[in-house]
Amino acid sequence: MVDPLPSYPCAKLKLDQFFLQWLSEHQDLVNNLLEEVQAGRPLRGPASNVSGPSPSPLSPSTAHAIFASTPPLSPSKPRSPRSPLSPHRKSSLGLTLKRLPQFYFPNALQVSEARAAEFASRVRKHYEAQPSGLDLDQFTSMVNEAGDLPTTVGRALFWRLGGPEAKTVQQDTFLSWWHARCLLPAPTIKRVFEVLRQEHQEYLTYEDFSPVLDMLLRHHPGLEFLAGTAEFQKKYAETVVYRIFYTLNKSGNGRLTMRELRRSDLVEALEALDQEDDINKFWELDTDHDFLVSRKDLAHYSQGALSFQIVDRIFQQVARRFTSSVPDMMSYEDFVWFILSEEDKSSDTALDYWFKCVDLDCDGVIRPKEMWFFYEEQLKRMEGNNQEAVMFPDVLCQLHDMLQPEVEGQYTLR
Repeated sequence: MVDPLPSYPCAKLKLDQFFLQWLSEHQDLVNNLLEEVQAGRPLRGPASNVSGPSPSPLSPSTAHAIFASTPPLSPSKPRSPRSPLSPHRKSSLGLTLKRLPQFYFPNALQVSEARAAEFASRVRKHYEAQPSGLDLDQFTSMVNEAGDLPTTVGRALFWRLGGPEAKTVQQDTFLSWWHARCLLPAPTIKRVFEVLRQEHQEYLTYEDFSPVLDMLLRHHPGLEFLAGTAEFQKKYAETVVYRIFYTLNKSGNGRLTMRELRRSDLVEALEALDQEDDINKFWELDTDHDFLVSRKDLAHYSQGALSFQIVDRIFQQVARRFTSSVPDMMSYEDFVWFILSEEDKSSDTALDYWFKCVDLDCDGVIRPKEMWFFYEEQLKRMEGNNQEAVMFPDVLCQLHDMLQPEVEGQYTLR
């Protein structure tokens, strides 16, 4: 058999290194061991030499060198339940464990006595004036000041603690609920999560947002125009919930976790509701609150971003006929159709909407002269605001390169 070592000079060099390191250093030791084996005498370790000199040629120092030079043994196997520790070792272990103070609190953070006293003082101040309990507005004001909860969430908490028909909530009821969930040191998003979630689950579902949205629809001045349309209120609430889960629930399983909430701006949005009355774009444009939007009203949309030409085309109803019974006025349904097409221009419905607006001769083809009709005003706006304007020929070149129409200068939907 051919020796494989010459094919691997590095391996041979390593073996030589081991030989020089071990065998040359303990050559006499190895020779003595071989003699012991050949003579049939048992090898003795250091433990066998207790009371006197060993009859073996190996001295205690030599035997110690042998066992010291051997590699360490692997860890022993874990002790079987049938062979417990001795009482002495068990008691010493127990004493060691008793001396270790608790350093991990899985369900709460450390709270200083001063902070706890301050929180109790804030709550007590509100209840001292109303010893029989706080009503909805008083309770909402209290949790907003003492617990930093947004107003809408505070109303939902009132409903949760007292029920839909409750008139007041007692101090002990609120404090026991608050401290049971260790919310004093928790961030605001954690407090919101605890108010919304059910007791048996660690996530939020669509239904868990119902109390917040119900309170929002009942009490927010920007949504008063929905008070007489219960069916539309329901659809509005569903739209808000779907939007929240669409944005935050990355897994798409309908279960919004604390981790997903922590990465969102939901708390900021809820707090903004306390500062902003006009949260509805339709209500903001409909300044006289007659539930109708005129050309002049729509021209103010998005701080006047729409050109007068495109506003005229919308009111000419070339994209979609209005459902409003008042001539030359846009109803709420018409506005919803417009804003959905404006906010998401990538949908087929939005593409069809805006294509019809730009197609001046309604022949199903958009040409450069039709584009220029709308672009001219926007170009003047950019120049008037000292903005860098993109020339119209450059826009046409970009469109051609991006869409690659079958006939140059003619753009269709298909």
